[in-house]
Amino acid sequence: MDDILFTWYQALQLLALGPCLFMLFFLCVTARRTSQILVPALYFLSLTCSFCLPLLDIVTAPMEMRGLLLMGESLTPAFSFLLIMQFIAGRVPPLLYWSILAVPLAGGSSLIYVMLIDKGELCIYQDQLCTEPAMFKQLYEIFSSSLTFLLTVFIYNRKAADMDGNPYQRQHKYALIVALIALNLALLAINLAQISGHAAESHAAMAVTIVRIGFIYLVLTSVFRVFDRSFQFAYERVPHLKPSMPSPDDLALAERIRALLVQEKLYRSMELSREKLAAKLAVSEHHLSRVINQCLDQNFSMLINFYRVQEAKERLASETTAITVIAFEVGFSSIPSFNRVFKQMVELSPSEYRSKYQAAKSKLPPKGT
Repeated sequence: MDDILFTWYQALQLLALGPCLFMLFFLCVTARRTSQILVPALYFLSLTCSFCLPLLDIVTAPMEMRGLLLMGESLTPAFSFLLIMQFIAGRVPPLLYWSILAVPLAGGSSLIYVMLIDKGELCIYQDQLCTEPAMFKQLYEIFSSSLTFLLTVFIYNRKAADMDGNPYQRQHKYALIVALIALNLALLAINLAQISGHAAESHAAMAVTIVRIGFIYLVLTSVFRVFDRSFQFAYERVPHLKPSMPSPDDLALAERIRALLVQEKLYRSMELSREKLAAKLAVSEHHLSRVINQCLDQNFSMLINFYRVQEAKERLASETTAITVIAFEVGFSSIPSFNRVFKQMVELSPSEYRSKYQAAKSKLPPKGT
């Protein structure tokens, strides 16, 4: 059996595979709900496909395998679009947004490249307008990436102001969104340089790999600050196993938390975060999360949103104050997040809740009759 020798290019692919697989593992084991990790997992899976492709040259693999990996690689810009939309909305993007996957899939560039590679050329009409399959694949992916990039920038400019989360969370979301957009723009520029003849194929492939590796390690160094804060992973997960009995000190801390929320109405602050509440109570974030999970049977976000929604319900039923004013005064940083959380907890939208309870109130007989 011949010795397997790795080129520098293939060694770089192996260097990038480790962080990709780690990210997939981290997302799968720390998410509270499967829906939260669907888009980021698909994105890192598509990156994994791109890093696996050059390694097929050192192993015997069927052409179908190469086709699947090429197709996975071509979906990376579309998954980056969906990931940005999830960061903005704080939830899995609506079904309409998933239609962006039709752009790379409709061209079928990766599968065409594999099926016609033996013929040496691809003709658009009979024997006219012929080009190499690799060239067709690259042209179509440039078109697909450009369309996805423009759509991303367009929707981001319209939706960025409604981004869910407190200022600390939004700061890290902005950083990751900018990194994703910059990554797609850099890859598009490299492909354009190659197809225009300004960069050799080998140099372009190496540049694409280095850019992707740089992005992977950028995310890896920020994973606990970005993914944990943005998707509310790990610390805020409610344990499924029966917890041990809380200590007297933990019960006392739980009462202090309730007092801050009930008496001082600390939840009204849009700047409130687990980090700031822990600092105010002079405890660690881990200790705070454990007490909230064990003693209050909730996670931090659920607890804060519970008190916010409770006050909102009382005010919607008894006041004529505008819903947007109530939303901000009880502590929500955006109207979309208020509407989403309120409907999740009450199963009615704020306007439906107000209409229902104020209509019932108007039917009550006047006092003293």
